[in-house]
Amino acid sequence: QQVEAFIKTEEAAEQFVLTFKDDPRALQSLQQGILDLYRQDIVNPTTRAVDPKRAAKFEADKARELDILEAAGLNVRETMEMVRRDAAAVQRATEALTKEASKFSAAKSADEVVDLALQSPSNMTSVRNRLTPTAREALSGELVNRATSAIERGDPTAALAYLTKNEKAIKIGLGKAGAKTYDDLIEVAKLQDEVAKLSAQAPKTNLVTSAKLADSYTLQQL
Repeated sequence: QQVEAFIKTEEAAEQFVLTFKDDPRALQSLQQGILDLYRQDIVNPTTRAVDPKRAAKFEADKARELDILEAAGLNVRETMEMVRRDAAAVQRATEALTKEASKFSAAKSADEVVDLALQSPSNMTSVRNRLTPTAREALSGELVNRATSAIERGDPTAALAYLTKNEKAIKIGLGKAGAKTYDDLIEVAKLQDEVAKLSAQAPKTNLVTSAKLADSYTLQQL
């Protein structure tokens, strides 16, 4: 939501630059946030297909804001190209996994292959061993996606339930870095859960107040 707010208008982008131009971590966080929004916007969540028209529209609609941010040192457009290439690679891997579903009598689609693999650690091992490397990448990607999709739609409880229930199978399915990736997903889901609980406890009010901070503080103090 913060990222969306800062690239909504030219004024908002300028305000971000004014406030955070000397904070490399904040600049990097905004760039990563823009790339995440871009990826969500151009990739069909079901088919994993990349929509070139949506990609072009995103870049055209946010052109002035991106200009402002790039002038401040953010290399957004070049990394957008990397996002498109990565998304296209995921799409090809998903298509390969769909084709290879025929190897399994109990599966007719890529999603059903993943469902079959998640039934047990032994199933996951067997499925991975029968897939080509490209299809195996899609399997790993979908295992992660099932957790991150729940987190992104604001349901960290569902993400934690999925991760906890399928811990051993997921770690096997993610390959050599499985344990590390699994722990990272758990950490993100728990953090999101904490944020949701804090938000629910926050006081609600219709009172709107405005403060002209620039009249009271220097730029350095702000």
